[in-house]
Amino acid sequence: MPEPLPVIGLVAQVGKPQVRQVLQTFARELLRRGVELRVEEVSAAEVPEAECGDRAFVLGAKAVITLGGDGTLLGVAREVAPAGTPVLGIDLGSFGFLADQSPQVVLDHLADLIEGRYSIEERMMLTATAEEALGSCEGELLALNEIVLAKVAHRHLIWVHCEVDGSQMATYAADGVIIATPTGSTAYSLSAGGPIIDPRVDCLSLVAICPHTLYSRPVVIDPSSRVRLWVERRPGKPDEDIAVVADGQGSRRVGIGEGVVVQRARCTARLIRIAEVGFYDRLREKLNWDAPR
Repeated sequence: MPEPLPVIGLVAQVGKPQVRQVLQTFARELLRRGVELRVEEVSAAEVPEAECGDRAFVLGAKAVITLGGDGTLLGVAREVAPAGTPVLGIDLGSFGFLADQSPQVVLDHLADLIEGRYSIEERMMLTATAEEALGSCEGELLALNEIVLAKVAHRHLIWVHCEVDGSQMATYAADGVIIATPTGSTAYSLSAGGPIIDPRVDCLSLVAICPHTLYSRPVVIDPSSRVRLWVERRPGKPDEDIAVVADGQGSRRVGIGEGVVVQRARCTARLIRIAEVGFYDRLREKLNWDAPR
C-alpha cells in the first residue's frame, strides 16, 4: 500500500539547463512542505538547503524522484528495486515512455504524493547471469527494459543459440538477441522490429537484431521461462567480442560458447503514479498515431 513520504531523494541530470531549473523548483516546493530532501553532491550547488550525500544516501530515502529521461529512471530503478523503494520519473527527455509524468502535473499533486495518495505500478525485471555463477549474485545483471547479448564491434555476424526451458528454440545469424520485458517493448526491442506489449501483460519477448534471414520473427514467451543464450564459434571466422548488456547501461563481456541465463528477477520496479497517463495515450503521443487532420 502507498505510504506517506516524509523523506524523498532527488536524482537529476544536472548537465541539462532545463533540469537545473526544474530541480530548484521541486526542491523549493518539497522543502516548503516539510519534506526531508536528499540530493547527490553533484546537485548540492543547485539546492544548498537540502541534505547532501552520496548516491546510497539519496537512494536510501522513502522514495526517489528522477528528473531527466528514461535513462535516468532506468538507472535508479535498477539500484533501488531490491529494496522495494518506489520511483517517480518526471519527463524531461525527448522520447520517454517510463518517465512520463510532466513537471507541472507532479507539482500540482505534490500534497497527494507526500501524504500517500498515489498508486504503485509493479513492473517485471530480468536478470542475466553467466552459467558458472548461477545461484549467486556474482556478475548478475538486473534490467527493467531488456537484456541484450550482442557483438561489441560491427564486423561479422554472430550465431546466437537460444534455448527456452531446456529446449533448443533457434539459432540466429544476427548482430545479437534482445530479451525484453513488456516495459522494454517500447525501447530497443521496438527499434529492432519487436512487438509493442501492454505493460499489464505478463510475458517476455525475444527479438533478433538485424537477422540475416527473412524467417526470423519476434517470439513472445512465458514470463517464467528460463532462457539460455550462447554464441557459437564458427570455423574460419574470427572470434567476435561479445557482451551482455542490461538496459543499455550495465554490461559484462562474454566468451564464445559461454552460456548466459536470462530469467525473471525476484524483485520488481515500483513506479509511482499520481495523475495516471494511459499506456495507449502515451503510444499515440510518442509514436504520432493521431489521425491526420
